[in-house]
Amino acid sequence: CFSFGIGEGASSALISGVAKQGGGHAQFITGQDRMQPKVMQSLRFALQPAVVDISVKWNVPKGVSVTPLSPPIRMLFQGQRALLYAQITGESSGDTEGSVTVKYSLAEQPVENQLSFSLKPAEDTG
Repeated sequence: CFSFGIGEGASSALISGVAKQGGGHAQFITGQDRMQPKVMQSLRFALQPAVVDISVKWNVPKGVSVTPLSPPIRMLFQGQRALLYAQITGESSGDTEGSVTVKYSLAEQPVENQLSFSLKPAEDTG
């Protein structure tokens, strides 16, 4: 669902909420903005494959926990980006490595990306 807020009085919470619940994109047209470029961008999003079925899995040692701080990402269109934030707490008696795996579908093909990271604080070089 692609939603458009037209004018200065458009409710950003309502327009963004409708787009989010519909798995689409919100556009706002205010002031001297022209409507045509905004509609064309939404049309381009609708006509291209989207990244869907996004899942994030954290692999951390025993004694370490991960609390996601970002809301789940449901869909991404070409040209969009998403940031994932999480808080990692606790201590590990052995392993100092962790990883996060992001799985998704693009053009009905499964894709998996994994990023490994160190849980050991970097040494102060200053």
